[in-house]
Amino acid sequence: MTESRIEGGDAEKPESNFGFKTQRIFSLSPMFSAPAINQFSVFDFLGGLGVLVAAFIFFNQQQEA
Repeated sequence: MTESRIEGGDAEKPESNFGFKTQRIFSLSPMFSAPAINQFSVFDFLGGLGVLVAAFIFFNQQQEA
């Protein structure tokens, strides 16, 4: 996933669509009153970190079983 993101090209289209959805979520939430750019960058970082952690936990459970 990170490789396609670095290469760009076709991988940019779903990412931009994803960013649009996250901005709508943040605009609906009153907690986040920062500019949309800050919201997306912070959410993108936390989202990527969450995906890595989730994948790490998933593979560890697969090895134990």
